[in-house]
Parts: sequence; C-alpha cells; structure tokens
Amino acid sequence: MAYVDDVSPAPVPPADLLGLLGVWREGLSLSRRLVQRWPEGAPAGPYDVIALGKAAPAMVEALGEVGVGVRRQIVITTAEARRADSQDIVGDHPVPGAASEAAARALDEFLREGEAAVPTLVLLSGGASALVVDVVDPVSLSDLHELWDAALRTGVDITTLNRLRASASNLGGGMLARRVRSADSVVAVMVDNPVSGPRWVASGPFTDFAPSRAELDGLFEAVALSPRARGVFRRAAAQRAQRLRSQEPTRTRLITLAEPADVLHSVRDEAIRLGYAVHDLGAGLVENVEVFAGRVGALLASASGPTVVLGVGELAVRVSGPGQGGRCQEFALRCAAWLDEASLRSAVVGAVATDGRDHVSGVAGAWVSASIAGEAREAGLSLVDYLARSDSGTLLARLGRHFAGSLTGWNLCDLYLGLVHPRD
Repeated sequence: MAYVDDVSPAPVPPADLLGLLGVWREGLSLSRRLVQRWPEGAPAGPYDVIALGKAAPAMVEALGEVGVGVRRQIVITTAEARRADSQDIVGDHPVPGAASEAAARALDEFLREGEAAVPTLVLLSGGASALVVDVVDPVSLSDLHELWDAALRTGVDITTLNRLRASASNLGGGMLARRVRSADSVVAVMVDNPVSGPRWVASGPFTDFAPSRAELDGLFEAVALSPRARGVFRRAAAQRAQRLRSQEPTRTRLITLAEPADVLHSVRDEAIRLGYAVHDLGAGLVENVEVFAGRVGALLASASGPTVVLGVGELAVRVSGPGQGGRCQEFALRCAAWLDEASLRSAVVGAVATDGRDHVSGVAGAWVSASIAGEAREAGLSLVDYLARSDSGTLLARLGRHFAGSLTGWNLCDLYLGLVHPRD
C-alpha cells in the first residue's frame, strides 16, 4: 500500500486493515477535481496564485497538469512539504513562530503587487493558520502560543481555535479577501475541518467574521483562556472589526476540491465490496477520543460476523503530560485497553492521518489488537500510565505498532477504523 511506507516487522497487521486504511487515495486526483469543479464563468487567467497550507505544493503541481495559466505565485508550506529547488516559503507549524511572521511579510509584498485586472487563485489547505501569521495589535506571538497551549489542555475542536485566531488576524476571518487587489478571485479548498467545512479552513480568510462580545466570551470559555489574554484578544478583535466593515472584499468563487467525506465514502465502499458489514460513524468526528474509543469497541463487541466500524474527523485529545503522540496514536492505545478488557481477540483497530503525519514526524498513525495489552504487561509497561501522561507514541513505538508515514499531498483529517473477524 502506497500510504504506509513501512510497518514494524513483528507483529504484522491484517492485510484488510492495511488495504482499507490506504484505499481512499486510489480514487482521488487533485488535477481531475480542479477540472471537474472549476467554476463556470471564472476568469480565463493567467492568475496570480496564492497557495497556503500543508498541501500547498501538491495543489500547485496539480495546476500544471490542467493548464491553468499562472502569472506569478507564492507558496507557503511546512518544511517537510517544501519542494527541493523551489521558492516555496516555509512557516512554523503547528505552533506559529518567527518564520510564520516572515511568511506573512512575503505574502503582503506579493499582495501589494496585485492588480484589479489580474484574477487571483487561492489554494487553501490545513495548517495555514500557523504557517502564515499576521496578528492585530496588541496580540503577539506569545499570545498565540498561550492560545495553542490552552486549546491542547481543553481539547477544543479546530473551528473554535480558528475563530479565536481569526478574531485577531489580518488574514483570517475575511481579511485576506480585503487585501487581494484582484476584482475576481477563485478560492479552491482542501478541507481538513470536520465541523465547519471549507469556509473555516486556514481560519476563514474569505469568511467574514466579526464576533460579538458574547460570542468572544463563549470562545474564551471554551478554551479556558486567561483573563489577561482575553483582554488582549478583545482589544484586537474590536480594531479588526472596524477594518472589516470599512473595506470591500474581492469577488470570490469558492470551490471544494476534496473533503473528509471523500475518504469515508471510498473506504466504506471498499469494505462493502470485501464483504464486511459496515457501521459508518460519519465524516464529522470531533468527540472526545476516550468516548469514541469506547463507542468503537462496543460496536465491535456486538458484531456477529465480519464487520468494519469507520469514521473520519479529528478527535478531541486533552493533553495532560509531557509525552509524545497524536490523535491517531491516542485513539489506538485507548482502543487497546478496551479490546483487552472485553477480550475481543478477533478485533483489530487502526488509524492514520491523511496528510501522512500524526503530529510526530515519520509516524502516520498506529494499529492495535487485544494482544498488545498483554505484551505491555509482560514488558512491565502500563497502558494507563502512558495514557495519563499523553505518551501514546512512546509505548506504541516500543511495541512495534506504528505506521511509518511520509507526505501524501493530502490533508483530509484522520481515518479511524475497527475490524472484527477480519477475513485474513
């Protein structure tokens, strides 16, 4: 399978698990979707192209395959995704830093050279909120870091985080739409947001957002932001709202190139083709990882024959310790404890990040069966202790349950999968 580059030699996951975790990529083509979804009546070009996010280089490469004319372009992405011998700009991710601010300055220079008569094509994918950062005074990078830490502790969904980012951004919440000088713009989005879809990818640069005081207070409460930080964000939001109201945005045509449901549908169809009964839990998963692991385990326990339980999204993980891991690894390890307790020896669970990185570089996700708990006990390791310090990645690496990962060119949330009575 192309998605999983390597698996620890022992033990080996069932072939059906591997196949289903990777099958979604076989039917997706960025270039084909650009052709299919290109908006009727859009300007002929050539375009000024702005590509932002973890999948930005792949999206730009797709342009060359379909013949969209490009006058000039700027690509801002991660260090991992940056193309060799390219002029791609690298920002900081997942926590914004000085490189993110430098990327914003480069973008500002690019925007200043725009012309009303030259249309703009914006290619958006997840990660852009951190990769390119231009904050409204008095918010600073340290305030964004505090917001990030608070979001990890509370486990809020990505839309809540992005709305707070947008409230203090000169790019998010509709502000980029006001800085583009083109009269016409096409915005093509690869969706990594299971809650609010394409309009809030990259903190909604083409989605007008001027929150009321009550709305801001609700967001502050959701992330348990400190009183000091609340005051800073509130002042920035007030200044930003005035500018939002006083400026006219570019005329925008928004298209969705790919979304989490595309992953879900392809995996579900393949599972049915293989003869499995399917419990489809949807493509909008944002619930707490522990609760979801229990729900998957209960469905596997109640199955009477070959069954697949699947869902796509971004589970909420409350980080409570200094360990390493990611949503997929946390889900897998919590399922391991559940499978062991229920003695589900015929079940296996796996999860992968569709961008090829489950927070930890080189790790796409993880898989487990009921036997892993016994292996851990024999090695003197406690699943409960590793989970308590948010260190799922370390334990899964020691027990050989990681899927090694590399960049896929996609960013469509995480795929969570459980099988009972696998054919192989």
